[in-house]
Amino acid sequence: MGRFPTGSVLSLKQFMTRKQVLKLYKDTLKAIQRVPDEKSRADLLDWARSDFKQHKSQTDEVLFAVN
Repeated sequence: MGRFPTGSVLSLKQFMTRKQVLKLYKDTLKAIQRVPDEKSRADLLDWARSDFKQHKSQTDEVLFAVN
């Protein structure tokens, strides 16, 4: 069940962080769909996918405060 190895349980903080990252990814893809230029849209989609894929194993839970 799930995508995590058997016996692997996320802490509440990890679960919430994962939820935020997934929402960010979804919102990014939605925003890219509003780009009118097809070439730019394709480039942005490739960039977003590769960037998220590149950092998918990131485990730091560093949150940046917005002032």
